[in-house]
Amino acid sequence: DVMSMIAAQKWRGEFQIVTGSTHYQLLIEKGVLQHAASNRPEDRIDHLLTSRYNVSAQELQRVRKSTLPGQLYEQELLAHRVLTQKQLEECHATIARKIFFDALTLHEGKYAFVVLPETDNTPPQATVPLRIDQMLLQGVERIDEVELFRKHIPHLQVRPRRTGEVESSDNPHHKLALMYSDGTRTLDEIARTLIE
Repeated sequence: DVMSMIAAQKWRGEFQIVTGSTHYQLLIEKGVLQHAASNRPEDRIDHLLTSRYNVSAQELQRVRKSTLPGQLYEQELLAHRVLTQKQLEECHATIARKIFFDALTLHEGKYAFVVLPETDNTPPQATVPLRIDQMLLQGVERIDEVELFRKHIPHLQVRPRRTGEVESSDNPHHKLALMYSDGTRTLDEIARTLIE
């Protein structure tokens, strides 16, 4: 409801949400999500590059070591041709959507919306112009899916284990879900990985 009001009023500011040790920051400009970040490792670009783009941790470490003070790590990723400008923009959008939808499904926490003055024109490190009204519609669908999921699964700390043969699927998310269902990962961990 708060996010809907922010979008409808076309406010400009930073929406901050804290739940437990997790801190979300969403920069909003007149109904558009410009930037999103969190302090969780799975919301960082390195995690996305290793899980989705198959970039090795060693390669990322090499780029980090070559990044000098004052240089932007993401610009070094481009310079080392780890990814293209288009892929970098896709990564920013993917991370921003994930953080936005994760924030929508929170059940507890504290939040504050800090209105930024019009004179503050400092651009974020990465800009991803995503319309909040469109994402809210998708978010409602996800919330409904989560509620249906909760009716069938006791809690997200269950560690599923594949016990037999299943029908093969061409859907990469289905394949990953089966691969990760090895008894070591919780449903929460699997779901967060697949949402990326």
